[in-house]
Amino acid sequence: MYSWDAEISVKAFLHLPFRTLSDGGFAGLVFLLARSADAPELQRTFFRNWADIDDLTGRYLGVFTPAPGRITLSSERATWSSYEPQVLLVDGVQCASNKRKLYSSSRVSPWAVRMAAERPNVRRPKGQTSTAVATPTPPSPLREHQIALTRAVTHMQEFFGIPESLVPCVVVVSLQERTVFAIPLEEDSSVYRFLKKIKTRIEPVLPRIREKELELESAKEARVANRRDIGVRKVAAQAVTKDWERYRAEIAKELDDVAVRWDGEEARLCRWMAARLRAGKPLGIADRAPSRTLLYLLNRDKASGRLPRRLRRALAKMTAGYLEQQPAVIRLADAKAEGLGIEQRIGRIKAEMDSMGAELRLADAVIAAAQDLNLRREVSTDLLPERDLQWPIRVLSRQPRSPRPTIKPRLG
Repeated sequence: MYSWDAEISVKAFLHLPFRTLSDGGFAGLVFLLARSADAPELQRTFFRNWADIDDLTGRYLGVFTPAPGRITLSSERATWSSYEPQVLLVDGVQCASNKRKLYSSSRVSPWAVRMAAERPNVRRPKGQTSTAVATPTPPSPLREHQIALTRAVTHMQEFFGIPESLVPCVVVVSLQERTVFAIPLEEDSSVYRFLKKIKTRIEPVLPRIREKELELESAKEARVANRRDIGVRKVAAQAVTKDWERYRAEIAKELDDVAVRWDGEEARLCRWMAARLRAGKPLGIADRAPSRTLLYLLNRDKASGRLPRRLRRALAKMTAGYLEQQPAVIRLADAKAEGLGIEQRIGRIKAEMDSMGAELRLADAVIAAAQDLNLRREVSTDLLPERDLQWPIRVLSRQPRSPRPTIKPRLG
């Protein structure tokens, strides 16, 4: 289960982008809307079952609840990579293996989705990158969690458009299908049992998803290694490039010096060739005649020394594509091509995971699980007219129970 930082308002948290299953996120999100006064035992059971719910749903269903007070993030337990987002864990609390499923870098992920329009004014506290933390056990006392959840109910109602008549209820968000369900609960309802029924129905697809997750993780590790390799090879290629630029610049400087001694067309040819050398682009067909003329003039000028030979060699290298033939440059190009292949592989795996996410049919699983709670029909309950949620929300209603039969005494 997850606790989100109390420094982020409920609405600000729900406005955040959430990563989908193919991007290392969840198939669905779960929120309990229950006050202590309305359903005290439902609340208590929910938090007492925290570890069970976390073990049941942790990989594919994110169950979220507000954190009591402020979450203290510890930089001493941070994990960091130059190419992966920073993750800060709750100090002193064991963090689940899926701690990276939600963090602020989702803002820049093209795979992340939003339940509501982006709110540009939402800002994270300086120095903190996590918006929520995964904890297999409650990080605070039971009563504090109950109070935090009670205070968040109205804000969640306003976001999802849940009327007071549906509270207490559990809200399930299917991220891939982009639809939301509101399931009313009773005092004796069990969120754990409800989620277990959902897990049972999506379970047949999960082994294949786990296999793809491992494949995706391997591809991402290869991407990190490739980017490091590119960084090293780029340094070597830049050194070769600078040497080549320095070599051309020296010859161009000598041509500028010759141009000072010469006049008219000869001086213009020197300056023209100096500019072409600094640009480093091969000469075209139209440039061959003036370059031969310049070489002829330089050969006649004894003061030019070895300049004609050096110029001829530089022009030959430019024509032959000298820089592109250097081993360091070739190795860099190979590494970049490998990186492109890795990115294509990651994209393919994510597309396959999206397809498997569709096979989960989470919406159908939610409806089937709700039927086991005697919630048989979808109703057109009047939702709150003003809500931030932009996705459709489906409300399930409890099937009326059949009246108990009455036994009338026989007369006479």
